[in-house]
Amino acid sequence: MKPRFRKKGRYETTAGTSLAEISVVIVIMALVVGGLYKYFSITQKATAHQEALITLKSESQKTVNKIHFQLDQAMRVFQDGDAVSASFLANFDRGPLPAPLTGSKLPRVQESGTFSLTSASFAPGSVGNELFFVALDASRDIQAGLLNARIDVYRFHYYGLTQDPSVALLKGFPALNLWEWRSEPLADYNGITVYTGVTQSSIVSALVANGITYAWDSTATSPNLAFYRLDSMGSITLDPGHALRCDYAKMLSKALTSLTLGGFFLGVCPNTALIQDFAPSTVVPQYATADGVFPSGFEVMAIGSPSQRQILIRLVYAAVGTFPGVLTNEVASISTVRDF
Repeated sequence: MKPRFRKKGRYETTAGTSLAEISVVIVIMALVVGGLYKYFSITQKATAHQEALITLKSESQKTVNKIHFQLDQAMRVFQDGDAVSASFLANFDRGPLPAPLTGSKLPRVQESGTFSLTSASFAPGSVGNELFFVALDASRDIQAGLLNARIDVYRFHYYGLTQDPSVALLKGFPALNLWEWRSEPLADYNGITVYTGVTQSSIVSALVANGITYAWDSTATSPNLAFYRLDSMGSITLDPGHALRCDYAKMLSKALTSLTLGGFFLGVCPNTALIQDFAPSTVVPQYATADGVFPSGFEVMAIGSPSQRQILIRLVYAAVGTFPGVLTNEVASISTVRDF
């Protein structure tokens, strides 16, 4: 204790803080800080969980809506087990599109089939996890002398899964991404050749001036006979070595991180039987028979006659993060298309 002199000549002592008192304060502060940290951690996980749910629903619905929109304009859907479809699928330049997921395939059309899992005519072997079709892009109004011609323009579209080993989505399982690919625009060859002579040449020159340098013959059953080169001089020439050129390729389901501190990752859900301790609310696959990583969370079916072809798409996204468990969201869509 420290003596302190007072004017009256007397000494007075002042007591300090004891070790026991300091210890009590430290314990109280530790309890308060620990409680705040636990509260913050719980709040952060709840926020990440809620954000993941919202993102899962919005991203999966947005992706399916985009595919559905393109299918609305489809005029030919390619299928598995068909030599013509296989030749066209093998004939496009993938550009930045990575190699497809092992075992990927197109759906096989079942004209008398059904989407009902309980029906005797349901065929799980017809289910695919790729989608490849031709759709009307737009029509071009071309002025050729005194004639105003309207020429249809098409694009080939592809949707399929790829695997990204650099990102582990679920317990070390590589992330699965859904990609969209589309070709450069192709003019309707039969629409051009309806015209002859100077009129045809003027139409071809005008299409080239509008950035369209190739035409597609929808009646051809071989890629070597299906594509024609257009030039600015107005000529149209068969291009037997033509490969569908990539105009646009984009990853639709790249693993996303959230805005919260804890974060989460999102991607296409793998076959749920492949992941240990994985018990999501949605089972993958639902329609196909699982075979290794096929089909994962992107299933495609095609049924019905050519004039009333129906395409079913089932997409399942999954998210993992600081919150417990695995979140999933399923979106399914049926489109009716022409398939000539």
